[in-house]
Amino acid sequence: MASHFGKPKLAREGIRDDKPDLWRKYFEAAAEEVYDFAGWPDVYQKVYGIPYKADESTMSVSNPEGGTEKDGLPRGRGGEGPNHKALRLWVQANPQALFPKLTISRSETEVDLLSGDRVDVVYYASESTIALEVKSKDSNEADLTRGIYQCVKYRAVMHAMDPRDDAEITAILVTEQKLPGYLKELAKRLNVPHKLVSPKKDT
Repeated sequence: MASHFGKPKLAREGIRDDKPDLWRKYFEAAAEEVYDFAGWPDVYQKVYGIPYKADESTMSVSNPEGGTEKDGLPRGRGGEGPNHKALRLWVQANPQALFPKLTISRSETEVDLLSGDRVDVVYYASESTIALEVKSKDSNEADLTRGIYQCVKYRAVMHAMDPRDDAEITAILVTEQKLPGYLKELAKRLNVPHKLVSPKKDT
């Protein structure tokens, strides 16, 4: 890591114990690069001689209700936690933080769909509609997994509800924490964009 990041002090003996915050910063940056590497399927095939196929057994959630975040789904089940509410309202009020180059005409929160679902936030632009599912810092991996599949559902239902044949509808997962590698892979496979936000730093 010292060579890769151009930080000679990372090679110093004992640095991991002496400077744990510094070590973790660069360790997580390196791990992020590993997760983001797009060539793993090719590497896998070269090493093992067979095509790569994602093991989705680790992507399933045996208990989809087992999440920790109180996000009020569906229809207010269990109430909404303060951190989820704060993030939901921040996302509604700050579309420019997520899409600085897109002109948003209006944003709404807790938008009801004909499927009975309720979308946390919806941005409306001239030629596109963006549904946003938010997961606060309270979310565990079960919550995050559910959020990805919620985006898939919202996108399909909103397409079905929109009378325009050429409607551009996107569903995006917004979180306050990084997605684990296998969830990044799942979101990519299902074409669910992810936005990482830090409201306290951005406001």
